Amino acid sequence: MEELVAEMEQYTCVVDLLGRVGRLDEVMRFIEDMPNELSVMVWETLQGACRIHSDVELGEIAAKKILMVRQNYSATYVLLSNAYIEKGSLKDGMSMRSSMRERGVKKEPGFSWIVVVGDKKHLEEEIYGVLDALEEEMIGIRILDPMFV
Repeated sequence: MEELVAEMEQYTCVVDLLGRVGRLDEVMRFIEDMPNELSVMVWETLQGACRIHSDVELGEIAAKKILMVRQNYSATYVLLSNAYIEKGSLKDGMSMRSSMRERGVKKEPGFSWIVVVGDKKHLEEEIYGVLDALEEEMIGIRILDPMFV
């Protein structure tokens, strides 16, 4: 029988799940026991969880691991800066922002994939026909299946 081997994506999902519920010590034990070389995504996921749960020290560890691979990744600097500021260390937060400027790292502007309802700006007209058909199908499912009512 063939043995199942987890991919880095599955490991990252476990880090995300444990991190979301604040089990950061368990996340670190899990990371230490991972058989594969860690991807930067694992550390980014951990850093995000650290920010949510105000664990600046562990967030610093994750940030250092990320910056070893991606020195100019603005999200790492911004997350750590915000974590410092939220913990009451304005000096450390501003120092992190200064480091960004010194290294020429610019914060990437945010964007959203949400499309404004009723937007008809797309050049491919057939897309709107497909979207209308999907909408009708969803309405039909909602009417026929009591689970969706």
